[in-house]
Amino acid sequence: MFLPAFFSVYAKEHNLEYAHLKIDVQPDKLYPVLEAARLLGFNGLNITVPYKSDVVRYLDRIDTLAEKIGAVNTIVIRNEKLYGYNTDLYGAIRAIEEKIKRSINSRDKCLVIGTGGAARAIVQGLIQRKSSVTVCYREPKSIRTNSLMKDLRRKVEFIKNTKEIVRFISKANIVCNATSAGMYPHINELPLKKQFIAKAAK
Repeated sequence: MFLPAFFSVYAKEHNLEYAHLKIDVQPDKLYPVLEAARLLGFNGLNITVPYKSDVVRYLDRIDTLAEKIGAVNTIVIRNEKLYGYNTDLYGAIRAIEEKIKRSINSRDKCLVIGTGGAARAIVQGLIQRKSSVTVCYREPKSIRTNSLMKDLRRKVEFIKNTKEIVRFISKANIVCNATSAGMYPHINELPLKKQFIAKAAK
């Protein structure tokens, strides 16, 4: 994970007394780790896959945007209280708009692959910009997929990650990978089968 190194460089350049630690957490230890961070006087935490949605229930307060998204990637600790925020939406939308060199709008057809916390943020950002959104999910459906479908079934279309996705990729002008494929340690993985991508590119 590059975050500790990135923030260490930032702290050094700005003369900040700061340390960023990577902590591997097992599912049954999520709450105890949050409590430890609170009691040990941590200033905050970054939350990554797969806990962005799971962590919400343990927070003292969550801001309006994070609540709407249903996922948190940043926790600020003040007076031993845990405050949850989501910066994924801003980061993802800004990255997309920098790539396409314009603002996302209602004429865009977007395909989001994945249904986790990052996908929730991206989808919400695309909806805010009134673009057409289709979400691709794996079979069988996970708890996260069912939750996202329940929350957004009237606002986006859902399709399975099967050969039918070729038709959607060929129509979409924005495709977002919101899965862990491509991230460490899955750096050589793809979110879709190679033959689907090849067919869509024709």
